[in-house]
Amino acid sequence: MADRIEIAEGRPQIFGSQVKEQEDGTYTILPVMDVDQVDERRAFYRMEPLADYPGNYFNIKLE
Repeated sequence: MADRIEIAEGRPQIFGSQVKEQEDGTYTILPVMDVDQVDERRAFYRMEPLADYPGNYFNIKLE
């Protein structure tokens, strides 16, 4: 929910959970705050690393 709010208010997301479908049908992860620290934030909340989510499921790329 936090990521949705951040994106809706024009800020980078915190955890990298929000994606956007591109014209070619692929998906990209919307901008993430402090992307070098995202896995530490995710681990604190017992979330998998960003590389494992959602890429495992949809082959989504981080931009």
